[in-house]
Amino acid sequence: MLAVEWSAGGVTALGNPVHCDGIVLVPTASGELFLSNPATREFAALPPGSPSVVVNISVAFGFDHWTGTYKVARCFYRRFDFVDDAGGGGGYDYDVGHEVLTLGVGTWEPTEDPPYAVVPRWPICTPGAFYYTALVASADDPQPSELLRFRTRDETFHVVPNPPCFSGGVIGDREELTELRGRLCCAHARAPAAVDIWLSTDHHDDDDLEWSFVLPLAVSADGDEVLLSVDRRVLYKFNAKKRALEIVVDMQRVPDLYGAPKPELPLRFLHHAVPYVESLVSIHRRNY
Repeated sequence: MLAVEWSAGGVTALGNPVHCDGIVLVPTASGELFLSNPATREFAALPPGSPSVVVNISVAFGFDHWTGTYKVARCFYRRFDFVDDAGGGGGYDYDVGHEVLTLGVGTWEPTEDPPYAVVPRWPICTPGAFYYTALVASADDPQPSELLRFRTRDETFHVVPNPPCFSGGVIGDREELTELRGRLCCAHARAPAAVDIWLSTDHHDDDDLEWSFVLPLAVSADGDEVLLSVDRRVLYKFNAKKRALEIVVDMQRVPDLYGAPKPELPLRFLHHAVPYVESLVSIHRRNY
């Protein structure tokens, strides 16, 4: 498990780090992108992408099993405005683009434009696809958001259904998307102490995506044990066989992490935790 500190004004101020095979992609408040390998303590800057009038954009990073390469994808906005109408309402007027950088190539290549605006949250990456949250609300379509899948094989976008547990609005209040064993997964907090898990049956060769209820547990699993991150502060471990729950670490209660003198408790920090596999591959050996 890799824990990354979240601090206002730091390099992760406007986006969560994205991890793939031991390499971490770090978006910054200025729109720059960096690659980091914590195992080798290396840090490398990616070339700048297309200009965007919106700095807080969605950036994806994952492995494309079709080509055997790692790819970074980013949305950008050529135009983004809110337009009032005579009836007191309004809507967004935007022109959104999308581009992909293949590690080892070093240049951003444009793809087809997304059909909808994309919510500025981290995408979920599965083998062969990136999933964005798209804003599709309109007078004719009251559903405010859907999942937008970018398929790396042919670089096309498809709108796919939200999980059945989705209660409306934008995913993120009571639902959390993640990747579990190569498939899209949704954790739904149906009560303060109850979490349901839904898993997709995704077929990248067509436009189908179906959801199935798995079990009322948590977000990431390793054998009989499941890790839960609550409020980006406390990590819990749940043993499904023993039905036992224990705290792994409470990041607000570990003052030794921040050196002397020890700060007063509770601390005011958020932490981003992702499953992590150590890699000794040097990121400086690649031409980014």
